[in-house]
Amino acid sequence: MRTIILFCILLFCYSLLKAQSDATILENTLIGIWQAESNEESAAWLESYTFTEKSRFIFRTSQYDGLRRIIGIIGNYRINKDLIYFKADSIIESFGGHLERSKFETLNDSWSFENVEIKTVKIKSNLLGVSSPPLGAKK
Repeated sequence: MRTIILFCILLFCYSLLKAQSDATILENTLIGIWQAESNEESAAWLESYTFTEKSRFIFRTSQYDGLRRIIGIIGNYRINKDLIYFKADSIIESFGGHLERSKFETLNDSWSFENVEIKTVKIKSNLLGVSSPPLGAKK
């Protein structure tokens, strides 16, 4: 009977260590910048995530979108099994400026806001976004 109990305890400890090990491997694999649909860098970024070793993330909207007012979302992330949990605490926004036809942005029929002021604004968020790892993204 003791052998069975000892075996169950060892199996339980192994499963805990394995889950922690898998999360660590996934987290270490995520560190860096992940851009949607491409690992090529061009004149501007597509949507992208940056994951840091300190469990921080930055989501950036596409630089090709000249009408975007939200430039990015900043917060913490954590990994549990094969899911990433996000909690935003700041947004990067553009304010003011004027509307014109852009020579650079290609989305939205080339309309863009120019001469904007960019600010990072703290937000209150109890919301946790949940996502699978960005398998379609390119590092």
